[in-house]
Amino acid sequence: MTTPSPRKTSPALIFLILCLVSFAALGLYFFRATRQTGPANDAEQSETAPSSGPPAANPSPSPSGSEPAAGAKPADASTQPDELATPAPKRIYFRSTNVERGYGQMAYLDLPRLDAPPSLTSLSCEVLDVSISGAGICLVATRGVLTRYDAILFNPGGKTRHSIPLGGIPSRTRLNRDGTMAATTVFLTGHGYDSVDFTTETLLIDTRTGTPLVNLEEYSVSRGGKRIDAKDVNYWGVTFTPDGKRFYCTLSTNRQHYLVRADIATRTGETLRDNVECPSLSPNGKRVVYKKRIPGSRVAWRLHILDLAANVETPLPETRSVDDQLEWLDDGHVLYSLPENASTPSPGTDVWMIDVDRATPPTKFLPKAYSPSVVRQ
Repeated sequence: MTTPSPRKTSPALIFLILCLVSFAALGLYFFRATRQTGPANDAEQSETAPSSGPPAANPSPSPSGSEPAAGAKPADASTQPDELATPAPKRIYFRSTNVERGYGQMAYLDLPRLDAPPSLTSLSCEVLDVSISGAGICLVATRGVLTRYDAILFNPGGKTRHSIPLGGIPSRTRLNRDGTMAATTVFLTGHGYDSVDFTTETLLIDTRTGTPLVNLEEYSVSRGGKRIDAKDVNYWGVTFTPDGKRFYCTLSTNRQHYLVRADIATRTGETLRDNVECPSLSPNGKRVVYKKRIPGSRVAWRLHILDLAANVETPLPETRSVDDQLEWLDDGHVLYSLPENASTPSPGTDVWMIDVDRATPPTKFLPKAYSPSVVRQ
């Protein structure tokens, strides 16, 4: 009898089986690798993924002030020290007052060179401020039959991010250190601080969303432990602390002017000194410079500097009356604007500089300029 030959396995079938076994082994490998590394990858993605939009503001506090203000930073002293390192100045922005080239436009120069022609931007500002990132704020007057006033928030390239209507003539503006919060002051009535009858409106604005957060008249400010409840209160000249948790400003009531230190989270404040206007805090947060009214029939001011730790006030060697909120070039020098011609009315102004640590005369720092803003490294 003939024995049947064994059935031969097809080469194609063998190849198919080997492929299936390989795919199964490869799938098992990736399954185990994913289980071991999945959470770490998820965390890495959550840290590096770009934000889909501007950060949302925190809820506004209740009238009692028990909750933090919108946009306010958490008061964590371990991560937000009061005193921060001061970067070197890199660029200075300002409002050009050159009637022959770019009058009213925002201009800038790279420091330390000041002899080059300034670069002009497309923004026209009454006053301005620029943060360390290059983003900034420009208070604009659009003049016509009816003049409109707006606060323009712009990105580092100068493109408008938000436009906020203002209720009056622009006067002062400041940003906090990282540019997430701005303060604006406008005249509702009157147009200068040398007037007896004027009213102001000062707002804090979340620059990330373009949302006004609070009118400073909603703050609860005390003097000698007693809350100030006067109806004629005006605020102006905000300057933020380096940690972004507080600010200094001027409060005026009954023709008296006080230096106020206020807390953003609680919307409370207290007066520190009398006869202080338009304070400006040094980059390291140790000193504040301001103008003080001097006695006389005509309103005039003299510049003074206050050491906050020692509570010692010193006059600065500037004999001219300065109606301005000063800007710090660095921790030892301040900038301010004066009319280009002291004897003849002129639209031009110059920026001057004083060394606050030496009794040397002021020097002209930048001609045909106003509202300087120093951007640091």
